[in-house]
Formats: sequence, C-alpha cells, structure tokens
Amino acid sequence: MGAIWLFSSLPGIARFTLDVLTIPSDWPSRVYPIVQAYLKTHSYIALCISSVIFLGPISFVFPLVVLQDTCVHLLLNAIHIFHGYIPVWSLARYYYSSNNALECAPDSLRLEGIFAWLESMAAGYNSWTTKHRSLLVIRVLAAVLALYIAVRMFYFGW
Repeated sequence: MGAIWLFSSLPGIARFTLDVLTIPSDWPSRVYPIVQAYLKTHSYIALCISSVIFLGPISFVFPLVVLQDTCVHLLLNAIHIFHGYIPVWSLARYYYSSNNALECAPDSLRLEGIFAWLESMAAGYNSWTTKHRSLLVIRVLAAVLALYIAVRMFYFGW
C-alpha cells in the first residue's frame, strides 16, 4: 500500500526537486517584497521571536524582574501610605528596607532560584552557540532582524 503511494507521488516529488534546483537568479527581488509584507503585518511577533533567539533564556528574566519590582515596591509604598495606621516599628522597617527591598519581601516574591536557573541556562546557551558557527550566524542574523524591525517600528512608524 505504501509502495503504491510512493510510486504515485514520484512525479510530484520530481517536479518539486526540479523547481528547487532551477531557482531563478532574480529570486531575492521576488522574496524581498513578500518578507517585507510579512514583517509589516506581523512585526511584534517577528520582533519577539528574533529577540528571544538572540538573547536566549535571559530574555525570560525581564518580565520576572518587572513583576518582582512592581510587587515589592507596591508593598513598600502601601506601608508608607498607611504609616499613621501602622506601628512605629513597621515605618522604621520600611525606611530600612527601601535600601534592601528584597530583605523584607515575603518568600513568595523572591525569585533568586529562578534567576540563577535562567542564568545557568543562558551560560549554556552562549557557550553552545559560540561553539557552533551555524548557530552563531543564526543568532547574529536574529539580532540584525530584531534591530531592523525595531528601527522600522519605532522610527519610521511601521
């Protein structure tokens, strides 16, 4: 049964192979408008994907840092806003902790373990991509693409 399918699809495979092997010399001029239109309609997705490829696992730290800082500073400012309703020792703790914000934060807001894990993953990603030249080329091309998209989006108003 599989042999019948294989033999019946051989002309299509041969036609596809012939089309691939006989690529016209003006293919960049045909591909560029298509890629440009795709990047224009899906610019945020392409920017995110190319940034993640370039930065690696460390790109997942940015949202965690923003979330952690927002939660800690909201808690600390809530203590400061209600300083008349909270005993004096809490106010002193606020002023002390404004310099060391994570020391007074609850354990659920401390993400040091996740940060350390992501940092070790990023070190592995960096060493792996620098060992293999093809992965390094892909990573640099992703950086160039991300920079191109960012400039087109934010400077030219794409």
